Amino acid sequence: ICGRFVGKLALRSIFKWLDKRIGRLDIAPVKDYNKEDVWTLSQQKALERALADYPATLGKQKRWLLIGKSVPGKDVTQCVNRFNKIRQEVLKKREKAKALRQEQTEKVRLEVEKLSGSLKTMDTNDISGKDVSDSASKLLDFSLPKKSEDDFDAHTSEKFVFEDLRLNGIGWMFVNRISIVGACIGCGNTTNLDLESGKENKQWCAGKKCSKLLNIVMDPVLIHESNLRKGFLIITDSVAIQDITRISSLVSCFECGSHASVSDIVRGRITVKNCFECHNAMRIFFQDVLLQGLSTQVESRQQKVFKRKQRRDPRIVPGKPLPNEGTCKHYRKSHRWLRFPCCGRAFPCDVCHELEAACPETKWATRQICGYCAKEQPFSKDKPCLKCGKTIGTTKSTSHWEGGKGQRNQEKMSSKDRKKYSNSSKKTASNKHNRVGNAKKKLQAKAKKQES
Repeated sequence: ICGRFVGKLALRSIFKWLDKRIGRLDIAPVKDYNKEDVWTLSQQKALERALADYPATLGKQKRWLLIGKSVPGKDVTQCVNRFNKIRQEVLKKREKAKALRQEQTEKVRLEVEKLSGSLKTMDTNDISGKDVSDSASKLLDFSLPKKSEDDFDAHTSEKFVFEDLRLNGIGWMFVNRISIVGACIGCGNTTNLDLESGKENKQWCAGKKCSKLLNIVMDPVLIHESNLRKGFLIITDSVAIQDITRISSLVSCFECGSHASVSDIVRGRITVKNCFECHNAMRIFFQDVLLQGLSTQVESRQQKVFKRKQRRDPRIVPGKPLPNEGTCKHYRKSHRWLRFPCCGRAFPCDVCHELEAACPETKWATRQICGYCAKEQPFSKDKPCLKCGKTIGTTKSTSHWEGGKGQRNQEKMSSKDRKKYSNSSKKTASNKHNRVGNAKKKLQAKAKKQES
C-alpha cells in the first residue's frame, strides 16, 4: 500500500511539473527574427564596443556569445543579424562609390584626350586661317598649354618636374604662373622674374656694365593621374635658373569638371581649394620641384662665366652640392640653406636673407636644403639629412636664426618671435606692485590722512 501511494505521489508531482513546463512554453513569446529589429542608440554603441573588445581571434562561437551578453536587451542571433545588415550596407556604399569614381575617371580621361587633341592641332590652321585651339580656349575660358607630353620628354633644355606630386579631388592641372630666381649668364647678377604660361618675358639685366637682354619663356604641360612626373619647361639662353620660389596653377574639379585657380602652392604642405560649383575640396601636395635636362652648351658657358666672375654656380641641382656646400661667411659650420616663407627664397642664414631680400617681416623657416646633396626637406635643428645622412646643422644652440629661433634685427622680427621686444622700451611694464601689498597699505593710509 505504501509503495503504491509513494508511486502515485511521484507520478502526480511529475505531471504537475510537466503541466507547468508546457504552460510556460505556451505563455513565453516566440521571437520572430523576420520582423524589423529596432535598435536604440545605446544598444548600437554597446554592440560597437563589444566588437572592439572581443576580436575575431577568440573564435567565432565564443566571440558572439560574449558579444550577445554585452548588449542589453539583445541576444546572439539579433547581434549577428545586425552586424550582417550593417556590413551589407557598407559594402553597397563602397561599390556605389567605386562605380561613381570609375565614371568620373573616364570622364576626366575623355576631357584630357580632348585637350591633348587640341594641343596637337595647336600649330595647324584651317583654310580660314583661324587656329583650332583658340575656339577650345575660349570655350574653356583659359589658354591651353602649348607643349604636349612628347615635347616635354624630347626637350633638352631646362625642365622642371614635381617630386612626389599628389592630386586629390583634381582631374587635371597645369602651372600658369611662377616666380623664379635667376642669374644673368653675362655678369652673374641675380634677379627675380615672374613668368606666365606661354608669354615671353624680356627685360634688361640690372648688373653693372652689363647690357644683356634677359629672354625667358615658361611652357607648362597638362598634368593628370597618368603623368604626375611632369611639370613645366623653361626656355632661355640668357638666364641660369637658380630656384623656384612661388607656383600657381589652374586645376579642374574631379566631381563637376569646373576650373579654378590655385595660387601660392608651397612645398611640403597640402594646399586646399574648394570648388565654386560643387564645393568639392581639391588638394595639391608635392615635396619639391626638381631641375632636369640641362643643355650642355648653356651649362659649359655658365661654368666659364661663373668661374671667372662669380666663382660659383648659383643653381640648385638635385644630387649636386650647393655653393660652398651651403655655408656662408656668417655661419661656417652650417651646411644648409633655409627657405623663408615670407619671400619663398632660400638663403644660407638670416643675415644673408636680410641683406638680399626686401621682406618687411621675417618669418621662421619651415624647410631646409642640404648643402651636400641639395635635398629639400622639413626644417630640423640637429637631425642629419634625410638623403645623404650627413650632419648639416650646428650642434650648439644659439638664440638666433641658426638655432631656429629668429633673427637679430628686432624691427624685422616676426611678431611671434619671443625676442622681438626683449630689452626694449616698447615692452610694457607691470604696475601691479604699486597696487597690492605694502604699497596698497601706504596709499590707503595716505588717503585717510588727507581725509582727516
